[in-house]
Amino acid sequence: AEQKAAKLQEDLRNMQLRFLQKLGGLEEGDLKTRLETLFDQIDRDQSGEIDRFEFANALEELGIKLSPKDVQDLVRKYDFDGDGSINYEEFIAMIKKLIEEAEMAVTEEAKNIFDGAKELKEEKTTIAIARTASGNEAEPPKSCFLFS
Repeated sequence: AEQKAAKLQEDLRNMQLRFLQKLGGLEEGDLKTRLETLFDQIDRDQSGEIDRFEFANALEELGIKLSPKDVQDLVRKYDFDGDGSINYEEFIAMIKKLIEEAEMAVTEEAKNIFDGAKELKEEKTTIAIARTASGNEAEPPKSCFLFS
């Protein structure tokens, strides 16, 4: 169950990143046009709504394969009027939310990388100070990743 949940989280994160890659950084006018085109491409039967089958197909085209239940849960999450499909307004709200979440995830990842590098530098400094204080200023072993 944990592996399945982790896989679902990874798939959802990939979906967010793919939307961010395709839509992030566009000017408002370009974004509106792009979203209208994207909605029309996903809405294959041109009903004005994206059902779970159309949504699943769109995700698969992005390289994301979710179980039918996971797709249904995702549609349900953004189906604010409860009719079982995603209309254009719900689609826009979903895309905005996915882009926000992806941007936050990317920012958090960058912060974690920066914090990790900062901690490593602090650790190297602490070791160097301890060596100097103890009078042992010998070179650290070259094979130790902390000192590279």
